[in-house]
Amino acid sequence: MQYFAVIDIGSNSTRMLVARFFNDKILPCRTYLRTTRLGGAVEKGGRLTNKAMSKTIGVLKEYLGYLSPYKEISKVVIATSAVREASNKTEFLERVKKETCLDVRILTGKEEALFSYWGATNEFREIENPLVIDVGGGSTEISFKEKENVHTLSKNLGSVVCTENKLTYSDILNRLEPELLYLKNFKETQLIGTGGTVTTLAAVDQKLACYDPQKVHSHVLRKDKIKKMYKAFSRMSLEERKKVTGLQPDRADIIVAGTMIVLAIMDLLDKDKIIVSESDLLHGAIWNEISKSN
Repeated sequence: MQYFAVIDIGSNSTRMLVARFFNDKILPCRTYLRTTRLGGAVEKGGRLTNKAMSKTIGVLKEYLGYLSPYKEISKVVIATSAVREASNKTEFLERVKKETCLDVRILTGKEEALFSYWGATNEFREIENPLVIDVGGGSTEISFKEKENVHTLSKNLGSVVCTENKLTYSDILNRLEPELLYLKNFKETQLIGTGGTVTTLAAVDQKLACYDPQKVHSHVLRKDKIKKMYKAFSRMSLEERKKVTGLQPDRADIIVAGTMIVLAIMDLLDKDKIIVSESDLLHGAIWNEISKSN
């Protein structure tokens, strides 16, 4: 039995998954999430702010404290679009190394999409033609398999980025349409969704006062329900959204943009439902580590 700790430094949050690998399955032990909003704190020139970097590093130190009881555990730290796009990413990585002794691997857009694909599809092995979408804070990844090759698409359209730039549904649609039209030919694909926006929509759809991963995982979101949620969110003030059952207050300001991204993808691909996956790029990072050791 092997233990892993995977930390994802994302645009909206910094998460950690502690899991064990046993009998060809990843079995989560604990999950942690802190809203650090690294991707929403960018100065002119695409620089991460000192405040956001310090907050994120503080969370990393907190997470390391949680790992102290584990005698042997493999640590993997990945960073996605916020760090990937930052002009001062080297400064951030050096600070993380100096203050925590952690080495951070910045994923390319392709790698981020692949990790999400591996994480989701290993949980839904019965689905023959999955098409995985990962709506994050800084970017959205889309991945699917054609013959033996996994194709990926990464766009700098995430819930934080779209909120900060005040993008409309039409803006999002126009940026996605040229590359997604090709995928309309794959009629038999089944959409699987990962990422905070999709899991939040599943929690709101089920009115979960306390987030329950088991109820969120495998939940089927239908487009008509997502549209109703989007219309409701759009009419509410920020304070009203913070009180919606199933919607974490820290995500209330970006849920409208995130929902628009999901709807735009479903509209462009002519899909009326999406299966929600709790298994995402964190799990994919573990599968990547396992594949390297085999």
